[in-house]
Amino acid sequence: MSKLRHQLPVHSPIPPGALLAAAWRGSRRRARGLLAAELAARYAAERVVLAGSGTQALQLALLACGAQEVALPALTCYDVASAAIGAGVRVRLYDVDPVTLSPDAASLESALRQGVRVVVVAPLYGVPVQWGEIEALAASYGARVIEDAAQGSGASWRGAPLGGLGTISVISFGRGKGWTGGSGGAVLLRGSATLLPAAGMAAAGGGLRASMGAAAQWAVGRPAIYGVPVSLPVLGLGETRYHLPTVPAGMPAAAAALALATRAASDAEAAARRENARLLLEAL
Repeated sequence: MSKLRHQLPVHSPIPPGALLAAAWRGSRRRARGLLAAELAARYAAERVVLAGSGTQALQLALLACGAQEVALPALTCYDVASAAIGAGVRVRLYDVDPVTLSPDAASLESALRQGVRVVVVAPLYGVPVQWGEIEALAASYGARVIEDAAQGSGASWRGAPLGGLGTISVISFGRGKGWTGGSGGAVLLRGSATLLPAAGMAAAGGGLRASMGAAAQWAVGRPAIYGVPVSLPVLGLGETRYHLPTVPAGMPAAAAALALATRAASDAEAAARRENARLLLEAL
C-alpha cells in the first residue's frame, strides 16, 4: 500500500475562503468583467478575451493570426498541439535548447525558412525565454510570435511579467497553474493584434464542474494525503493525456470568481518561489 505522503507535481494555492467566495452568487455576477480588467492592467493588454481553457485561448490566438502553419516547441504539453489541430493549422516542430529551455535558434530559423509565419513560444516551467532574440528572428521573416505563458505565472523577463510580451499572449487558469480558477484561460492582445476573428465562441458553461474540480483540488492537493488519490489509476493524476480540441467557449463565471479570489495567494506563492530560487542559485 502506498504511503499517504506524496509530493505533488504542481501546486496552485487555493485558500478555503477563496472557494467560499467563488461559490457566492454575488461574487460571480461581475467576475468575468472584473477579471478581464485585472488582466488588462496586470499584463498591459488592450483587449482581453476570456476562454473556457488555456487550450481554447491558444486556439483563438492561432485563429486571430490567420495561421496556415505554425511552429511549435518539440518539448511542450500535448494541449498545445491540440489547439493547433482545433484551429485547423499544420504543425511544424522546432527544437528547445536543453540548457536554457529557449527555442533553439537554428532549429527555429529552419522552420521560418520553410515558410512558417506563426510561432508559439512557451516559457517551460516558468523559465523565461530569450524573448528579444526570438522576436527579432521572427520579425526578420515577417512572422508573428504567440507567447503561450500558461506555465509562466509569477515569472518575469526584464521587468515585464510573462504573459505581457509581444502582441498576442495566452495564459491559463487550469488545474496546477500558479494562478488558478480551476479552469479557464485568456487571450491578451496588444498593438496591431486588437481584433479576433468572428470565430463563433460557444456560450460559457461548466461552472459547476469547475467549482467541484477546484474543491477536489483543494481537498487532495497537499503532500500529506496526495498519496491516496495518486495511487488510484482510474483518476490518472499526474499524467499528461492528449485531449481532442473543442469549440472555444467563454470562461465560466465561477472560474473567473475563483481566479479573482486566489489572486493574492498566487502572488504570495510566486514570491516565495522566487526567493527559494534565489537561495538555490546562491548555493550553486
